[in-house]
Amino acid sequence: MFKNSWVVKLVVVGVLVNVGAQGTQATTIVYNADVVPDDPSLQDVFATQVLSGCSWSVANGELTMNTVYGQYHGLWFGKLDSWHHVNWEFADPSGSNSLSVRTRLAPSSGEWSFYLDDGAYSAGWELFEDGVRYGDPNGEFAGVFSTSMSDLYSIDTQAYHTYSFCLSNGQASYSIDGVPTYSGPALPTMGTQVLAIGDTSGNSISGYGSMILDQVTIETVPIPEPSTLALFGIGVFGLLTCVRRRKRAM
Repeated sequence: MFKNSWVVKLVVVGVLVNVGAQGTQATTIVYNADVVPDDPSLQDVFATQVLSGCSWSVANGELTMNTVYGQYHGLWFGKLDSWHHVNWEFADPSGSNSLSVRTRLAPSSGEWSFYLDDGAYSAGWELFEDGVRYGDPNGEFAGVFSTSMSDLYSIDTQAYHTYSFCLSNGQASYSIDGVPTYSGPALPTMGTQVLAIGDTSGNSISGYGSMILDQVTIETVPIPEPSTLALFGIGVFGLLTCVRRRKRAM
């Protein structure tokens, strides 16, 4: 259902290196729509919210999310520690945080989104009936929608596509089905760390119809701390010394 590489370990000539201290581990989560996001088995993985009139269900390896157009409606899953704490962390903005979602819209559906805010910068996708836009979908609700999103990218949103982005050190890169669409400066944000997938309108009016998805991949890769890099360097030096001694012995 999901996997989490809590600590990446390297063994170099007997030296054990843990990449990332507590709260900064490299993490990979793969959600394959086996159960709904608020299933008890995923309580340490996702924060969730399902407002009045909205619902989700799983069948045949697909998650179907249904929303109602209007204020105080919506549903989403992801990460928002002020709402529900989960057992993984975003990488610091100097590292990288990536999201990939394979999804499609049902007929007569639109204004669904998924975005990630690493605490300093934000990236996301928004899906409409006639195409997609990338940028910061949450900017719509901050009154800066026109400047926070790209022009509409024409694509059949009723067919499955994989929409991806990566945030790293203030830069953002986007792709659809592995084909790059943008690479450059990311949008600065107000400092809240959040990952949200679905109809996140809440108090605003947005999102209608249904979004169907069958895979979500989240990856966080922190920058190793100086002490970790020093240990790694010592290990590599030791490995090279051993190799030289073996060559001389031969």
